[in-house]
Parts: sequence; structure tokens; C-alpha cells
Amino acid sequence: MQRASRGTAAPKGTAGQEAAAMKYFGDFLQHVGMQESALDEMNLALVAAGPAPSQNLYSLLTAFSIYLQSKPNVRSGELLAKATAVGYMSQVTNMLQERFPTHLQDNKRIAKISDKMAGAIAERNLLANMHTRDAPGCKLEDLVVLMQELAIGGVGGGYKSVHDVAVLTLLWHTIGRAIDTCFARKSQLSIATSG
Repeated sequence: MQRASRGTAAPKGTAGQEAAAMKYFGDFLQHVGMQESALDEMNLALVAAGPAPSQNLYSLLTAFSIYLQSKPNVRSGELLAKATAVGYMSQVTNMLQERFPTHLQDNKRIAKISDKMAGAIAERNLLANMHTRDAPGCKLEDLVVLMQELAIGGVGGGYKSVHDVAVLTLLWHTIGRAIDTCFARKSQLSIATSG
């Protein structure tokens, strides 16, 4: 199940990711008891005017996305990261689109399958309390440290610095809670003073 060689124009790291994605897809086919020839049979059944096959390429992609959600990484033994799983899904989708261009034309449907997989992995990470390069939520201890540092550092500043400390503390707590509930990253937010 090799893709056509792209020569020297392939971006660095792409060949390794393609090989890993194809290995995972081969393992998936073996896991569900399919041979690579079954893909060609599925394609022939889709081309034939007879009854529709019980499994088409979209349902195969859906099953593969579920497989990727629960498959551990070969090197670390941990579950695949969201970006890795999405990358593998993209590589396999591209391979299948090159191989069966007439039967995988619905890009919205493919994107929906990939988005659902990414969402399920993000939810899995949240439920497992896994932090993946996201800033942790603000805890009460963090607020106490912030309040003490800002208040002690601004003792000579008078009333305005106490006001600033209170506003910053409330903002940090509010934004921290909002980020935790909406799954946004803190790096996407910025607070600036005006005039």
C-alpha cells in the first residue's frame, strides 16, 4: 500500500509520517480482518451497478478514526496525541483519495470525520486529566501567590496598585475558569491597557 513517490519536493518529515500512517492503516486493516485486496473489491462494488456494498470508504475512514483514538504510540506506549492522529488520518485519506478518486469526493464529510476524531481525543485527554502544552487552570493557591506578590510589590504605590491587584486577580480567575470550560488556550488571549 505505497503512495506514489513525490521525489525531492516532499516536505521534511512527511515521508516518515506517511510511512507511520500507512503502518497504522495496515495494522487497522489486519485488526478488522481485511486484506488490502478488500479495498479493491470495495471499489469494484461501488463501481458496479448492483446493490451498494455494506461498507464504503467513508465508513472505513470512520472506523479507522475510532481505531486511532485508542491506539497507543509505538515509541512511548501512550495514546496518540491529537495532532499525530489527525496527521495520520490526513495521510491515509490522501492515499485513499489518490487510489479511489471517484469515491472519496465529499471533503465536508471527510473533514467531519476528522473533526469528530479530534474532538473525541480532546475530550479523552480532558477526562484523563492530561495536559498537552496547555497552561493549567488557575488554582486558589495561584491566586494567593499573585495577590501577595502584586500587593507586596506595590505597597509604595498607594490605592491604585491595590485596585490593579484586585482587577488582575479577578481577571486571572475569570479568564482561567472560562478557558477551562471552553477548551481555549491561554496563549490565544491578551489583555492590554488603553490610554
